[in-house]
Amino acid sequence: MAEQTVELQPGESRAIAFEAIPHEAKTYQVAVDGLAGSFQATAPPEPEFVVSNLRVEPATGTLLEAVYIYFDVTNIGGPGRSKVRFTVERPSYTGSTNVYFTLDAGEITTYTKRYVLVEVGNYIATVDSLSATFACTAPTPPPPPPPPTFDPWSYDTNGDGVIDTQEMLKAVNDYYAGIITKAQVDQVVALWEQG
Repeated sequence: MAEQTVELQPGESRAIAFEAIPHEAKTYQVAVDGLAGSFQATAPPEPEFVVSNLRVEPATGTLLEAVYIYFDVTNIGGPGRSKVRFTVERPSYTGSTNVYFTLDAGEITTYTKRYVLVEVGNYIATVDSLSATFACTAPTPPPPPPPPTFDPWSYDTNGDGVIDTQEMLKAVNDYYAGIITKAQVDQVVALWEQG
């Protein structure tokens, strides 16, 4: 401990302060010029984390899109490092991990996790005792391409500008095979009749 020398005039009094920084939790004895006293040093409180405000944005997405999972962590205990348990459950798999934080007493922080949706179905994010649900839907398929434009002259395989009987019969066979429609075979037959 430190030592101080104080000189006082008759009748004078003065408060003297000593700073003591204890390094362990125990009772310390103090003596000053025959007077004795003590003080108790206690251990700082352990960190105690409280999770709140769990949310997922957006709450619905499609395959391979990302959602963001947020939650707030507040240290209501002493300063230090602690963890929370973070779990995401999807239709065929559950993944869980510890998330560590170092926070001063009273400090609050927001945790953000980017999560890619990898299968269709409902998901549950859980942090300690809080949970939030979100979903993955199948993407909307693109519309089918427009049918190709039919050219009845494509059956003029010899390129003479006339649909002959063999070429017309090929169109009829394609119709019965489901390759062309009735309207399309009628166009080829009409050209054959003109021929």
